[in-house]
This record gives sequence, C-alpha cells and structure tokens, in this order.
Amino acid sequence: MANIQDSRMKIKRSTVAGEVPTIGPSSDHTDGTWTALNIYPGELFENIPDKRLWMGVDGGVQELGVITRIAASLSSAEMLALNTTPIQAIGAPGAGLYTCIHKAIGSLTAGAAAYAGNQIELTYPTGNIQAAQWLAAFTTSAVDRKGEVATTNEAIIIPENDPVNLFVPAADPTLGNGTYEFQVYYSTNLFT
Repeated sequence: MANIQDSRMKIKRSTVAGEVPTIGPSSDHTDGTWTALNIYPGELFENIPDKRLWMGVDGGVQELGVITRIAASLSSAEMLALNTTPIQAIGAPGAGLYTCIHKAIGSLTAGAAAYAGNQIELTYPTGNIQAAQWLAAFTTSAVDRKGEVATTNEAIIIPENDPVNLFVPAADPTLGNGTYEFQVYYSTNLFT
C-alpha cells in the first residue's frame, strides 16, 4: 500500500545566480541545522536568474529540464533585411550559461512575390555558428508553408552567454513579401 502524506511542500525560490539546493541534513527543518538552500524530498527549488529547477528526491536533488518556448512574427521588411539586420530571437542568458535549441518551427504566409535568397537560420552570433535552419525551399516558397520544422545542428560548440538570432547567410533576399512566424523551444544550461 502506498504511503501518501497529507502535507504541503514549498517551492523555494532564489534570486541569486549560481545557488543550488541540497537535501536537508535532518528530517526537521526547524531544528536549526537547515540553510535556505536545503529542501525536502518532493519539494521544488527554482533559481530564477539561472532559469533552473530542482526537485528533492530520496538520496539527493534532481535537476528538472525546463524547456522554454518563444514565438514571434517577422514582417516583409524584416525578412528582406535578415542578413544585414539579424533579428534576436533569444537574448543572451547570462555569464556561465548556454542556450540549447531543441526544436524550431516556422510558418510562411506567402505574399504576391516569393522571397529570393537563402534559407533562414538560427545562429549564435559569436563565430556565426548555425544552430538550426529552414531550407531554402521553405523560405523561398510562393505558397503558404505551415509548420515546417527546422533541422537542428547537434554537433556544435555552443558559445557561452550568446543570444540566438534569425539570420539569412550570404546576402539579404533580393525580393519578396509575406510574413513569417516562428516558434523556438530551448533550454538554458549551466555547466560547472
């Protein structure tokens, strides 16, 4: 038979970068041995600036993977300038942190003229490292394209504290109109 406790646990939060929880040294948080970073098994701890979440488990603390989703739209003018003026999709996460792209989805609502140019990429500006791309057949389509998944590059070295930009390599598209919507699923990671 399961041992179900009728108790409430807290979600502890820290606003100090780098703080990581540990399991409390005793079974009584009021005995004077606990610090602000100690948690019970079953309790959650969130580090707000690091965007990290842990759960106390028997024998330790387990970090939970947090996937964040962002969504935005690009106008025709923004699309036509994506080489000379990349659009920041995800801001720099902070010192010691890395942004890992898990999935990217795009939808193109075609205008009267198809875009002429290269594929759209998600890049880390430091070293112009490609994280994901939508193929040129998608970005230069004369018809609506919905829900196209970008191919992600899994064999890259992610720069520390780097934003992620939408970018068109080589040159700006030479013509085209229409709008583009994208969604990016990512996590912020701290390597110690």
